[in-house]
Amino acid sequence: YITPYGIQLQWVLDFGMPFFIHLKDPNKVKPKKRWSQVMYMAYVLNYRMKKTAKKIAPQTLIDQLPAIDPSIFDTYILATDADMEFSPDSVQSLLDVCRVDRRLGGVCGRTHPVGQKAGPLIWYQMFEYAKDFWMIKSAQNVIGSVMCCPGCFSLYRVSAIREVMAQY
Repeated sequence: YITPYGIQLQWVLDFGMPFFIHLKDPNKVKPKKRWSQVMYMAYVLNYRMKKTAKKIAPQTLIDQLPAIDPSIFDTYILATDADMEFSPDSVQSLLDVCRVDRRLGGVCGRTHPVGQKAGPLIWYQMFEYAKDFWMIKSAQNVIGSVMCCPGCFSLYRVSAIREVMAQY
């Protein structure tokens, strides 16, 4: 489907759960800007969620699958950059953190810059990631609140985003 910011791909998983992938079109949305995340999340929350809710009530789906823990039906948005490489285990780790603490609104994975050529740019990226992701975000986590999840590999709980979306 065409969206105001790009395209949406949709599948239905084996047990009936819908799965969506939203891709930004750089001709429609300025790349590398946090605003683009806010814009597509607002679209997903305000348009897609209402449309999906009309098709099937979440409780109906849960009632049809009594053997499955209802907490798996939490809705999340996984935000990644196009050049990110990650495994299903990486996504599962993010989901596991969210399931343990239902107060979390978002969680980010640790990213490591890689490049074909070692040189000053890669070294600078490595320093930036070490400082920003590994030290600052770890310290913020210890005090109880990470100020910002990076756009390159983060998982957001839709119920938490919905509560604050109007402020952005």
